[in-house]
Amino acid sequence: MRQIISIGRQFGSGGRQIGKKLAERLGYGFYDRDILQAAAKKLKMPEAILARTDESTYNSLLYSLVMSTKIAPFEDALAKEETNFLLRQAEKGPCVIVGRCANFVFKDDPGLLSVYITAPMEKRVASVAERFHLDEEGAEGMITATDRKRDNYYYYRTSHRWSDLSQYHFVADSSVLGIDGTVELLEKIVQMRQQG
Repeated sequence: MRQIISIGRQFGSGGRQIGKKLAERLGYGFYDRDILQAAAKKLKMPEAILARTDESTYNSLLYSLVMSTKIAPFEDALAKEETNFLLRQAEKGPCVIVGRCANFVFKDDPGLLSVYITAPMEKRVASVAERFHLDEEGAEGMITATDRKRDNYYYYRTSHRWSDLSQYHFVADSSVLGIDGTVELLEKIVQMRQQG
């Protein structure tokens, strides 16, 4: 049975970092922003243009209009290429995928382990403020906007809510054990699952 770990994450929770470290510890492939790069290559479009239609833009007036008509050929082409890329990578070997609706793409795959990383708002604010050199208000605004955009992107692609925790096998608060502790916990879960 192939092994696919999908990581959904709240902005500022350390989800990408956890996914990357987990992949390194397990010796798995790691896929995140490179999915967009692969899609850009396939569509023969500059990545900078495609990035504007990635999950960070699904909160605009244009998005609202598109959703009302359900006509979004460019976004649909990008989503299709991202999905095809994910499917190809999963065939190559075990992998950790951050975002990109991976838990939905592989929802019927028995090898999927779907994880959602969260953290209290104050911890996320502190992390984002330090990372982007923002004050608390600016960091909280960035978190709220990014999470909303991710939710809209996920809904557009799946007709489900990204924040619906029933879609995940495990939910981990990264503030409880920290980044490294959360990685260790997830590694143990993966190992137990492989033994069982």
